[in-house]
This record gives sequence, structure tokens and C-alpha cells, in this order.
Amino acid sequence: MLRLKVGATAGVVLAAPVWLWQVWRFVVPALRRGERRYAVAFVTVSTLLFVAGAYLASTIAPQGLGFLLTIGDEVQTTALTGQSYFAFVLALLLVFGISFELPLLVVALNLVGVLPHATLTRCRRGIVFGLFIFAAIATPGQDPISMLALAAALVLLFELAVLVARVHDARVRRRTAPTPEDLDTSSEIDTTPSPLP
Repeated sequence: MLRLKVGATAGVVLAAPVWLWQVWRFVVPALRRGERRYAVAFVTVSTLLFVAGAYLASTIAPQGLGFLLTIGDEVQTTALTGQSYFAFVLALLLVFGISFELPLLVVALNLVGVLPHATLTRCRRGIVFGLFIFAAIATPGQDPISMLALAAALVLLFELAVLVARVHDARVRRRTAPTPEDLDTSSEIDTTPSPLP
């Protein structure tokens, strides 16, 4: 079963370009030209973020597993099977990869006008606290190394998303702000007397 799971996972990952291309070709006819440009940008960024999260998880997994194996006696070492190790690593890769999509969600909500920069700034402390709680709950091994690594990465990515939202909102304000010519022009008043009944 372990060989089957490893083979199936490797097959899904190696075949990802093919089935992602098929999904993209299915979705493209429903999109307009401008929407296609945004879709390509979001798919590219989301793929890079997922790969970055999976890479961080792969570098953190040995330290997290080492910590879990040293907190007790030798019982953990003897109880660790190939299936449990594979499930731990796969869950860690998925949690980190999916969690790294959070800043993309924040930026997307800002671009459509649902989540302005002022709201993000006002709720920053609560969001950072929530990210630490999410990292504590979501990491499969519950070890402090992977928890802190995920929380620190999410806070850093969230701050980057807040910066992107700030730049976007400032650009929108500049584009919609009235020009001095609009403010200086006065409306013409018709002073001709109206006919009496």
C-alpha cells in the first residue's frame, strides 16, 4: 500500500502539467480577454506560492520529525512506520502549500474592492494572531518547529499582501481623484429672467 500511495502521489505531481493544461483549456472559452490576463497571472502566482510552501515544508519536515522523535523514549522510533512517515510528510506539504495561497486570496479580495487596505491595517493584530492559531492547528505533527515556520511565513506573506493592497488602493485613489481643473471650474448660472405667467 505504501508503494501504491507513493506511486499515485508521484503520478499526480508528474502529470500535473498535463491535467492543469486540460483544466485551463476547459475554462478559457468562458473568459474574456482581460479576464484571461488576470487568470494567467493568478494561476502563475498561485503555482509559485504552492511550490514555495511545499519547498519550505520539505526543508522543515526533518527538523519537525526529529523533534517529535526526541520528546519521549524510544517508543516513537519503533512505532514510526513508512505509512505514518509518508502521511506526515504529505500532509505537511499540502498544509504548507495551501496555506501559502492566503496572500493571493487577500490580494484578490482587495482588487475586487471587498477588502480595502484600511481594513487590513485596522485588523492587522487580530489577523496575525489568527495566523498563529491557524498554524498551531493546521500543522499535522503539532511540533513547534513546523508551527513557527508556517506562522512566520504566513505573517511575512500577509504583510506583503498588505503592501500590495496599499499600492493598489493608492493607485485607485489617484485615478479617481478630481483634477484641479475639475475643482476650479464653476457651473454656468442662467441669469436671464423667466417669463411671467
